[in-house]
Amino acid sequence: GVDMFLRRYNKGGYKVTKIHCDNEFVPITDEMMDEMNVTVEPTPPGGHEPHSERNNRTIKERMRVAHARMPYSAIPRVMTEQLAENVTEKLNWFPANNGISKYYSPEQLVDHRNVNYKRDCVAEFGAYIHGSGGETTNNMTPRTLEGVYIRPSRSSRGGHKILNLNTKKIITR
Repeated sequence: GVDMFLRRYNKGGYKVTKIHCDNEFVPITDEMMDEMNVTVEPTPPGGHEPHSERNNRTIKERMRVAHARMPYSAIPRVMTEQLAENVTEKLNWFPANNGISKYYSPEQLVDHRNVNYKRDCVAEFGAYIHGSGGETTNNMTPRTLEGVYIRPSRSSRGGHKILNLNTKKIITR
């Protein structure tokens, strides 16, 4: 939630002092105001925060495009949730127009992490893949799993998240 967002920015060396949000988010920000010394400035009742609304439209648009590019007529809920994370994460890969830096992306500024195209762009979301890794036994069981590519893992050890088609669970390989 919001506290995770604040911890991420604080870990990146930034101190969040003010948050602009819709009025409906005030109940979940009360304890944050006290604990983290953050001022929350909500919009008037019935109003909307314009930057958030534009961001939501951009995310929805990119999700529709990504969904339309996949060869599936329907996808499971877990893939929809992962698609939303994938789309929002990639918005931070490039410097924002009128952002605080025209050279550095939010990914670099906040997480101190550069995009590595050989690691982060090995497959497109929703691609059918064979994931290797995991248990290694000296028998005749298959060494790869059939799956659908989700995205790179954010772990420092690397790997990729895939949807295991046999278990319908997200795994890392």
